[in-house]
Amino acid sequence: MMFESPLVEFLYSISFLSIFLSFFIGLLRKKYFKKTDYLFFFLILIGIIAELASTIYSWYFKLPNSFILNVYEIIETLMVFYFYCILFNISKKKIFISVSLFGIFCLIDFNYSYGNRHYGNHMIVESLMTIVFSLLAFQFPLRKFHVTNIYQSNIFWYNSALFIYFTSCFFLSLFMNYMLENDMKLFFYAWGICHSIANIILNMLIAIGFWKSKYQTAFTTLTK
Repeated sequence: MMFESPLVEFLYSISFLSIFLSFFIGLLRKKYFKKTDYLFFFLILIGIIAELASTIYSWYFKLPNSFILNVYEIIETLMVFYFYCILFNISKKKIFISVSLFGIFCLIDFNYSYGNRHYGNHMIVESLMTIVFSLLAFQFPLRKFHVTNIYQSNIFWYNSALFIYFTSCFFLSLFMNYMLENDMKLFFYAWGICHSIANIILNMLIAIGFWKSKYQTAFTTLTK
């Protein structure tokens, strides 16, 4: 059953355009980029590819786009975790082990949820872990470096983007299966409105981070 809503369509359009705006600002500030900036730039680029592929599948070919979205979520998860590994200076060996284990978990969960027509648990786990990491990252610069103007830090904006977006995804994911099984109209509005707003905020805050990349903050190590 299909639902129509001018508000949902409007927010989806703004969300779709916001990722291109973030990409464009990234291109303008690319000369100032460091490792973490490139990581988010590639995340935005992959997001554009996923959005275009998803739109073509669902609108042009009239095919379900869940497979594309799930693959993007796995890639997104791995890149987000890699960002925090860089920020907290976690060893490459630990990064590889952590990323590999979570990647395997996502593939297993995706296969199970796809076969049972349920929304997978990987987004709940990813969101919860990202919330914890982002809260730790908020404390780190304030306590360790006594940053006088944190709003000039690109890392602050990237971390804020992840915190807001994944907090929204966490609560949406908690009730996703209930809505899918009991109230598709509620799912349509919850996902169409809440997720689109969260995605717009994510892209805009990342764009601010790109713009602030000129003012690199001395974020180094939290743990050895």
